[in-house]
Amino acid sequence: MHNGPITAVIPNISGEKVFTGGYDSNIYQWDLSRNNPILVGTHNHLINSITLSNNNKFLASSSSDYTIKLFDTTNNHLTKTFIGHSDDVEDITFSEDDAYLISTSRDHRCLVWDIASGAIINQFQHHEKDVLSVWVYKERAFTAGDDGKVFVWNFITNKLIKELGPFNYEVDTVGGSKERGLFALGADDGSVHLYDANTYQFIDKFKAHQQGVKQVTFSPSGNLLLTAGYDHKINIWNVDDIQKTKELSPYIYQWERCLNWTHDERYIIGASFGKTFCKWDVNTGRVIDNDLELATPSINDLSVSMLGDIATASDDGKFRVNGEVISEKNHVLTNSVCTTDDGTFIVWGNHAGEVYLFDRVSESVKKKFELNTGPINVSYFCASDNNFYVGTYGGYVHIINLVSMKEVNRWKAQEGAIKSLTVDDENIVTVSADATIHIFDKSNISDVTVFVGPNAIINDIHLIEDKKQLIVVSRDKFVRIFDLLTGKIIIQHNKHRYSIKSITQNKSGQVISGDYWGYIVIWDLEKDTISDPFRIGTNGISALESKGENVFASSYDGAIYSIGKSGEVSELIRIFTQHPEKIEQN
Repeated sequence: MHNGPITAVIPNISGEKVFTGGYDSNIYQWDLSRNNPILVGTHNHLINSITLSNNNKFLASSSSDYTIKLFDTTNNHLTKTFIGHSDDVEDITFSEDDAYLISTSRDHRCLVWDIASGAIINQFQHHEKDVLSVWVYKERAFTAGDDGKVFVWNFITNKLIKELGPFNYEVDTVGGSKERGLFALGADDGSVHLYDANTYQFIDKFKAHQQGVKQVTFSPSGNLLLTAGYDHKINIWNVDDIQKTKELSPYIYQWERCLNWTHDERYIIGASFGKTFCKWDVNTGRVIDNDLELATPSINDLSVSMLGDIATASDDGKFRVNGEVISEKNHVLTNSVCTTDDGTFIVWGNHAGEVYLFDRVSESVKKKFELNTGPINVSYFCASDNNFYVGTYGGYVHIINLVSMKEVNRWKAQEGAIKSLTVDDENIVTVSADATIHIFDKSNISDVTVFVGPNAIINDIHLIEDKKQLIVVSRDKFVRIFDLLTGKIIIQHNKHRYSIKSITQNKSGQVISGDYWGYIVIWDLEKDTISDPFRIGTNGISALESKGENVFASSYDGAIYSIGKSGEVSELIRIFTQHPEKIEQN
């Protein structure tokens, strides 16, 4: 079974086999009943997409290790590795004759590979940001991504045929039906756009979800369209009249990033937060075997009280302090956790857009807030006003007052998902997937200043209050320090080899950053020294927080680490072991 979230799932034509890929870097083969898992192969980092050739003889996988692998499904042997992308390979598909692979990547390129030789025969470079999705029809590729542009291009000649958009929002998914000659786009504003695949003429647009659409996939007949969004809903639509025919039962372990039909259209299978895949009966819309726990405790965030208690947010949604479960009120993945300074109250935010306020004294959930603006990405406690500040995928900031235990304010802070936020006595600072920094005046929320600088998704920030400076890290591998008053970039470094996920600063002023591969860099501003990257985890560093000279790091590998001033590392807590073979090697 998988030791982490499952990102990709696809059945073969006969329905006898299902293949899955996940954050644990593994690819498994299952039967449709989710039994008899067989390890097909591995990557060196998480898997983003898997696809089967049209004749079902080959399986291709794309990964954040920048590679693509090809496996023979008759014996599960690795036949070829394709090297050429310079960032995460997000999606991949076969040409209709199975002679070529077309891949999309966060390096802003789409590559066309000759399968026989393994050579790149074309690279399409019209996208300006991360390219997330591809669908192929005849000799044409349809690609979409974070730039809000959708391109139709001939992957044999590399010629641009048609540009759709630009849209005013990211387009995360494109899918089509060869049987009906149609394709659909799923957008970050919750809308779905339907087009003729032969003429590229617009047919219809409809509001499918309240939050971003993560998946559009036609049934094998082409008569039905499945859409999944970050409003935690999965809907099925009649293609002829665009009427919703069914809403699948919500499942606490569902991950809307990947869902597929079985060839007989009896079942929907989908990604989950660990172990094995989700499964629905199309006729009833119900989850099959909804008592299965489909999540592992990979750690997504941590928060440390002044007493040294460590609260963690994890894929299985269970509330833990110091590695021990203190409540199982929630089983939906939690992305964020934040404790008051004295540790008496903790908030957890989950993938369904809910926030739980937990009282450590009574050991009970005092209140649940249903915010309904997308998954909760970040939370922050400000002691001076007794408020928790919560940022969501929908770009909203919510303020929850600890005294009244009520939501006292909310506003649309950014167009993109809020990835991190921080607060002081005067300002609320948010950063977004659109690579912008927004600074709000606490006394007048409508007064906002916007800074730019990074050229990729900003993942985390840390405020140096006494100097009015902001440390920013992003997918472009830079650590930057901004002047909070002017927006000027004062200093920066790009010592990391991989995209940076987290940032903090210890009492001595050292800046500690962690990346998606588990590496740490220590930047001593006073001594003007920067360490080489050194690895502390077998997966990415999901969060960093400092208390005095010590820095605490959480990892997707299931552990909490302590990093000392001189770079000494110790493992404090291990909730589970995602990569036992890598730990043995270390």
